[in-house]
Amino acid sequence: MAESCELNVGRGDWKSNLHAYGGKSAVEFESLAELNAFIDMVWTDTELRHMPRVHVGRNTVVVPTEAVPLLVERNLKFGTSLIRVAT
Repeated sequence: MAESCELNVGRGDWKSNLHAYGGKSAVEFESLAELNAFIDMVWTDTELRHMPRVHVGRNTVVVPTEAVPLLVERNLKFGTSLIRVAT
């Protein structure tokens, strides 16, 4: 289940680079169909269109943690894991 977090960006107001975000989450979709639905949304949903993301395989995409609530609102089926940067 997706964890709760506060959305700190304006709707559709994304930084251009995923590395500009302190918090990143791996979003693993339950199926290829759910991943494809996400990809379709990225191209058609103005709030998601410029969201930085990286597909890392196995139905998983890394996104800013701030984006997770938007994906929950869209009723996609996925789980999340926070990504921790080694220091």
